[in-house]
Amino acid sequence: MKKVLLFLMALTTVALVGCGNGKENEEIELNNNVEPQVQEEIEDNESEAIAYEPTSADEIVDLFNDYIDQLSQQSGDGLTEYIISSVNILSDEEKADLISNFPNEYYESDVLATVTFSVKPENPGSMSWQAGNGEVSGDWIMNKSLVVTLRDGKLTNIGTGW
Repeated sequence: MKKVLLFLMALTTVALVGCGNGKENEEIELNNNVEPQVQEEIEDNESEAIAYEPTSADEIVDLFNDYIDQLSQQSGDGLTEYIISSVNILSDEEKADLISNFPNEYYESDVLATVTFSVKPENPGSMSWQAGNGEVSGDWIMNKSLVVTLRDGKLTNIGTGW
């Protein structure tokens, strides 16, 4: 009886090893076929990440940086630092209301936004940066806001209200 059991165990082991080899080879072949597809997906995702298109908000930030730099130079009251906190682009509904109220001033192709920023004047006692809005906090004037229109790649209609 022991000999029969040993024989069956040996036969089962040989059968399992033989089946395992075939499956292992099959799995390796499948993995080799799958890897290039995964690699292609990774390469596609990497190229998508590189092909970043700037948004209107990005363009407004770039142009607003230029505007603040020019304003600082022209006013004679320079800035030590400034920070743009946010750019809030008006919704289509808000924009439509403005266009209907000011038909010759705003157009459908315009991007209308509010820019919130803080400035640190070189001369903290200077009133030119405190004018309009914002809150004085130490050397900083915090949470100033201006409304801007992005039209044809330029900022226009810059002011404290629509």
